[in-house]
Amino acid sequence: MKWIIDDMMADSYYGGNFLSSLKELGRDIKVFEDNPFNRIKLDGLKIKDPTLAYGSIQFVDEVTKTHSKVSVFANFNSFDTNKYLPYLDSSLLLSDDYLFITMSYLLDDYQRNKLKNIFGNKVFIRPNSSKKIFSGQVIDLNDEFTIKNTVKMSGGGLDSFILISSVKKVIGEFRTFVSKEKGLLTSSTYFYDKRGAEVRGCPNEVRTFSETIMEELADNAPDELLVIDIATYVKDNGNACLGLVELNAPSTSGIYACDAKPIILEMERIIEKELLME
Repeated sequence: MKWIIDDMMADSYYGGNFLSSLKELGRDIKVFEDNPFNRIKLDGLKIKDPTLAYGSIQFVDEVTKTHSKVSVFANFNSFDTNKYLPYLDSSLLLSDDYLFITMSYLLDDYQRNKLKNIFGNKVFIRPNSSKKIFSGQVIDLNDEFTIKNTVKMSGGGLDSFILISSVKKVIGEFRTFVSKEKGLLTSSTYFYDKRGAEVRGCPNEVRTFSETIMEELADNAPDELLVIDIATYVKDNGNACLGLVELNAPSTSGIYACDAKPIILEMERIIEKELLME
């Protein structure tokens, strides 16, 4: 199986050992310099054989639009939050008290006051869209300046849907790659603010939890292979608990300290099986 990856994910800071694992496996690899000036070059790229892509959301979205031979695990519409959360019990979620609202709510005084009555002054928000129009973050509903700046910089319109929930005390996070057929493939600790400090592996309870999420989703899972991000957080009663942060598309997700080889091999197995069925 041939591969094309963008230069961002070829960098170990973002893509971990993905590129080095492809080389160790002896794969035919093309590293593409992904920048706005290369759009014409990407359109002219000749891809005649079945090829798997790995890279940024923008790169994967573009390469699949222009090249029919390229396969990815990134059906972005299926990874929108509102497409999978309804199929999971709220007790499995970090944002267990979530609501979906439009961005416009954050700019409306009346609506903001209603949200404060539900959640308090500080809330967690993240985009519904799997294309990550902004990063998940905690905001103060009284801080109008920051709210206006967040809305302005989000890249979405006032009609864009976002998830909002109460703020949780998170004490640990894990990135897991889970196959519907084979279960957990690999995992890593996961820190937004401590890049480079990740450690491969996860406790058994995290493995079980990740596989439970896949089993609960069943036929409603966005794909045969998922990135399942899990948090350990402290409940109001002081007990530590696991909760689903979000699902992510494997073809656009960072590896961190995960082992890329089982991910690569499972991606290839699934795509080769699909090609045989055509």
